[in-house]
Amino acid sequence: MSVIANAEIYNYLELKEKYGFEFETHSDCEIILHLYEKFGSVEKFIHELDGVFAFMIHNGETGEVIVGRDPIGVRPIFVGQDVNKNYAFASEAKALLAICTGDSIKPFLPGNLWSSKNPLEYIKWYNPIHNLEEVDLATYDEAATLKVTAELLYKAVCKRMMSDRPIGTFLSGGLDSSVVAAMIKKFHKEMGHNDTNLNTFSIGMEGSPDLAYAEIVAKHIGSTHHHVEIGLEDCLHAIEDVVYATETFDVTTIRASTPMYLLSKYVR
Repeated sequence: MSVIANAEIYNYLELKEKYGFEFETHSDCEIILHLYEKFGSVEKFIHELDGVFAFMIHNGETGEVIVGRDPIGVRPIFVGQDVNKNYAFASEAKALLAICTGDSIKPFLPGNLWSSKNPLEYIKWYNPIHNLEEVDLATYDEAATLKVTAELLYKAVCKRMMSDRPIGTFLSGGLDSSVVAAMIKKFHKEMGHNDTNLNTFSIGMEGSPDLAYAEIVAKHIGSTHHHVEIGLEDCLHAIEDVVYATETFDVTTIRASTPMYLLSKYVR
């Protein structure tokens, strides 16, 4: 029995304790194998996984291969077929080009499962519509909704703090990244990690308002801030690499990804 996974299972310790599993490694992905061995079917346990994932399980006894992806497709995975209709999977489309026919390569749908037992059928294990609730506008309380939203966002930030490496975060100075960075600092404080060094990173051209606002936020929350200035030539030289990495020619995606690509190189 084996698993290949690009994943972060946030509740693996809870599941490990719940079912009394003994781990051989320190990997959170090991929980996938234990659950499969216990239940004998991915459909029976995949709803218990709280995390982001793209995984492939190989059952050495039956030869069956099962592939699964998280609800909204945070972790990438692509599927293709060769000339003999054999299936292949990879986290990047470019990895399939040498073995699959070009017109067969496509993204593996989020929230779905696939099994080699029935390769023509995808099983949709997650449906967001089932989790929606109707809102009675007559009794709608905006303040209460904002409070619940803030609480849920903080929980989402906290569960992502499991790491054996120092935590860092991109900070543009806008609302989203500023709130997340502030919540990380709040988490550190509540956990008693007042001496924990949070690194924040921003990027922009000279005079960019993003850089100015990021500096203000970083000073306010007390992070160790890294300010990266780039020029037009830096962006132009990076475009080819960005297209290769993101596997798209979409203008909006490339425009947003170019500075992120350069900032990621700086962080590395």
